[in-house]
Amino acid sequence: MQDANRREQGHTEADTGEGLVTNALAQSIGLPLQGLLLDYGVRIAIIALAAWWAARWLAQPMRSLVAASRSLSTAILRGAPPCLIDEQYGTWEVREAAHVFNSMASRLQDQFRARGLMVAAMSHDLRTPLTRLRMRLDAMDDPDTSVLLERCIRDIREMDKLIDTVLGVFRGDALGTPEVLQETALVALLQSLTDDMAEQGQPVGLLIPSFRAGTDIALVEPAALRRVVGNLIDNALRYAGAAEVSIELSAQQIRIVVEDRGPGIPQEHLQTVFEPFFRVDPSRSRGTGGTGLGLFIARELALRQSAQISLASREGGGLRAEVLISL
Repeated sequence: MQDANRREQGHTEADTGEGLVTNALAQSIGLPLQGLLLDYGVRIAIIALAAWWAARWLAQPMRSLVAASRSLSTAILRGAPPCLIDEQYGTWEVREAAHVFNSMASRLQDQFRARGLMVAAMSHDLRTPLTRLRMRLDAMDDPDTSVLLERCIRDIREMDKLIDTVLGVFRGDALGTPEVLQETALVALLQSLTDDMAEQGQPVGLLIPSFRAGTDIALVEPAALRRVVGNLIDNALRYAGAAEVSIELSAQQIRIVVEDRGPGIPQEHLQTVFEPFFRVDPSRSRGTGGTGLGLFIARELALRQSAQISLASREGGGLRAEVLISL
């Protein structure tokens, strides 16, 4: 009984002490006890409200990302523009994620559009040789049937080549297997490429400015970049008969330039020529031997290694193609 009384007395003293401390704290800041509790309650409510607002502010970009992701497939299938995310809203990480998503959505739309154009263009291009083939087969009663037969075989080979090229692009074979990015001396790469073409009798010139050793090093896919520049040179040789290659070096970027003095490309078609099977008649026709995929493949290979290709009319006539590589 005495122990219980002592414990009860101890609790009473402790409670009294805590109350004294609380009252002393309230008196020290000039507030009564109820006012102090109200002050802390308001502070806690404000902090909770601020935390709730901050959580919603941080979660809003993620909700926008989820909504845009859900609508992306529908937009691509319908051919409608994808729903893009505001890249100026949210934290740095959120803005970076929005930029990556917008770039991915635009690339997907371009690729699906390109695939659709391939199918349409292939159907259109196959119609011409098939029509010729049918007309020649109808005329097989001609005495010189061997000539007609040879022409029919040539048409069939043309269709076969076209189909193989398109199927290669669909399967990804036309672009090849992605390489490991390597530090590559671009001047040496261009020198090797133009020397090989010159040995084959191709009129290709290379202009190399004076530069400090090591300033032409870039992180690229060597074989893919060689193919990109090779396609641009082949394009110049096919339509102009000659090509002039040069390289411009700076601390921020390296620019590879392929120029020709051919018929050039009208200003309104400088972007559309990158679409598969697009040709500007009469200078860019199938009669020159191309399949209409050279520039398309070159751009895809360049984008794969974060490079960019641009076309511009050359002063005095001709075409100027540039491959821009950021360092």
